[in-house]
Amino acid sequence: MTVSKSAVLYRDLALEVLPLVGAEGNHIILKNDQKIYLTPRGGAAVSCIGWGNKRVAQAIMDQILEAPYCATIFYTTKVQKRLYRSLVDSTKGHMARAYIVNSGNGSCSKACQTSYHGTTLGALAVRGHEYRRAEFEPFLMKNVSRMSLCFEYHGKKPDESGDSYVARLIKELEDEFQRFGPERVYVFIAEPMVGAYRGIFKAVQAGCQRYSTLLILDEVICGIGRTGTLYAWEQEDIVPDIQTIGKALGGGAFAHGHTYQGHPAACAAALEVQQIIQKEKLLDNIRDL
Repeated sequence: MTVSKSAVLYRDLALEVLPLVGAEGNHIILKNDQKIYLTPRGGAAVSCIGWGNKRVAQAIMDQILEAPYCATIFYTTKVQKRLYRSLVDSTKGHMARAYIVNSGNGSCSKACQTSYHGTTLGALAVRGHEYRRAEFEPFLMKNVSRMSLCFEYHGKKPDESGDSYVARLIKELEDEFQRFGPERVYVFIAEPMVGAYRGIFKAVQAGCQRYSTLLILDEVICGIGRTGTLYAWEQEDIVPDIQTIGKALGGGAFAHGHTYQGHPAACAAALEVQQIIQKEKLLDNIRDL
């Protein structure tokens, strides 16, 4: 794409960027033809309650008028405390604290840092997307191992039962523990919605507990109700040591940043989105669908 007058350095120069001039509900309006398009994807999987929700907009405005910024390294706000309490309570007592960063990648990196030590490219190092890792490979951690994907449709052998399939993968996990040395494996991280066979996460958790390894579940995409429960791990009859959430958390209304970490307006938006999900019983609707 050639842009002669724009000062914007677009995220992907090979793609044409479409001019968005409006959005409401589940639709967006583009400048080039003023047509209205249905967007069930919610942008980058963030607009979980639709575009332009007036309650969220009002919550942001009210907070900006009350306290437009808070340097959270020194201070806190009541809306930050309310949001964090709401998130902790949503785990039904299984988790004790919440920590907000600027992105899903940041949450994965921070989870790994909390487990061990600083890893600036930690999220990229542990992800399975080879294309996105490729150009950064020289800078990534080398002490990362990956299990075979637990996806029954592709991975289970024709003559293999589901239980045998799980047992084979758990044997692979055990072999990796032994290859590294169990005392050197500090975290196992996975997304709970990848077509995994039922029972695999419970078996993985047992292995992690046996070797005092933290279990982190990445719910940045699948969390906040996308699977019919607020968190996908609730359906697996387990509780991770740490979970990461994002995208649908704030409904795309406001982003957190490092200097702006815990931004009052962002907390207000995220808190209002969570209250809408609860009060309008959106999880029931997802389960019915």
